[in-house]
Amino acid sequence: MEKVRSGTGAYALLMLGSAFFGVGVGLSFTFVGACLGIPMALVSIPMIIVGAMKYSRARAARIDATISHAVSQGIAREMRPLMSQEQLCPSCNLVFPADSIFCASCGARIERRA
Repeated sequence: MEKVRSGTGAYALLMLGSAFFGVGVGLSFTFVGACLGIPMALVSIPMIIVGAMKYSRARAARIDATISHAVSQGIAREMRPLMSQEQLCPSCNLVFPADSIFCASCGARIERRA
């Protein structure tokens, strides 16, 4: 499976921006703190937006990689009987030896392939 970025930096940026916003809003209620609090809250808004966007992209990339891996494993599983002396049950997709007459899982009668 390919390496996918974890998004921890984006998550940290999102959390740091949220903390700055909270502190900035809290400071803005005092007269002296308003000089520092309002700019702090305003600077934190782009941090939150960029962090959320990067985190979403990293999460989507992880989900995409997981789906790709699952699909490739499924395709490999479907191809395996064609390359060996095994068959795939048409009813339950269980892999079993080529000389079987019935599926060991569901009991379906197996047609012999030529």
